[in-house]
Amino acid sequence: MAVDYASATLEYGATPETLTLLEFMKRITGADDTVDDEYTLYLQLAGEAAESFADNKLVRQEASERFPLVNTPISLRYDPVESITSVTIDGDDVTTDWSLYSSDGVYYAENGFDAGDPFKQLVITYSAGYDPLPADVGYAIVKVAITISENAAAPSSGIKKEVINGVGSVEYLTPADVSGSDVGLLSPATVGTLMRYRRLNA
Repeated sequence: MAVDYASATLEYGATPETLTLLEFMKRITGADDTVDDEYTLYLQLAGEAAESFADNKLVRQEASERFPLVNTPISLRYDPVESITSVTIDGDDVTTDWSLYSSDGVYYAENGFDAGDPFKQLVITYSAGYDPLPADVGYAIVKVAITISENAAAPSSGIKKEVINGVGSVEYLTPADVSGSDVGLLSPATVGTLMRYRRLNA
């Protein structure tokens, strides 16, 4: 199931205030509820771009991984992990036999087996990501969404240089001139923020 980034929350302040990313984006831009559908789309694009760059789960969601039934513990791909929600071996539920622990920021699933049948399919489903989002991640996603919104509202005319005879000329910066260090939709500042949340293990 796709993550709804517009409904994801962040907290900030000494007396924490909780806002959805959609509410936060409207607060920054001063927009009213008439833009909800449009902003929801922009937040979805921004959130997916951020998560793709981080190669990790940012908004809390379920993740499932498949393994051959071999040695444990098994390092889980995404972090942080809140809990293991289910473990099956060839479709049989063995969740109660498994536990979760972490070491140096890497999360592991463990059941005490030294080895098993590598021809059996082990599936581990777990809840990974943040709820609420860290404030810097939420802000970064909203800023990307605002940039997408501004670009959609004011598409480039394609004019780079304007000359007025006898007066002079004016040359404009285009998106291509200023975005050379961007990563897709993400600005260098956003990339810098997301580097802290990139996936640690292979």
